[in-house]
Amino acid sequence: NRFEIASNGKATLYNDVGIEGGLEVDGNISVGGTITYNDVTNVDSIGIITARKDIHVGAGLSVVGVSTFTGNIEAKGQVKIESTAPEFYFTDTTGDPDYKIRKQSGHFMIMETGQTNDTEWRFSIRSGGTINIPGNLDVGAGIDVTGNIDITDGTLIIDTTPNSPNTNFGLQEA
Repeated sequence: NRFEIASNGKATLYNDVGIEGGLEVDGNISVGGTITYNDVTNVDSIGIITARKDIHVGAGLSVVGVSTFTGNIEAKGQVKIESTAPEFYFTDTTGDPDYKIRKQSGHFMIMETGQTNDTEWRFSIRSGGTINIPGNLDVGAGIDVTGNIDITDGTLIIDTTPNSPNTNFGLQEA
């Protein structure tokens, strides 16, 4: 049998079916395999969408789960990452350290990924505005400070050019 109509009115077609012209369906279409189609303007899909070229979204796009993009991603306007501890990863393929930008508990941090402890940050701005750099800070130009420089549990080293007329240094007791 290539064609069967059950007592409930359901028609079953076996093997391939070719339709020349149009097909109108008043109800839903359920497919257990793959649909291949061209020149489509509206798709309502539950599951994975694979597109050979472009996907154009006229309004908002909501994605749940993991999305993988190959090539450039261009965003005009704002990009919003929403979570209790949102993270943005920078991963290269050269074997150099990879980094993530993280915001948690009011703190903004740049961290090296792959660390066993989330305290392995390289730069942070705390919720009160304090900037923390847990390593050396190399500055190629000048640093202008308005206010105090507080050194706790450390040493201040000032390396100047000997006999330079531009070397000014002073200490004041607190």
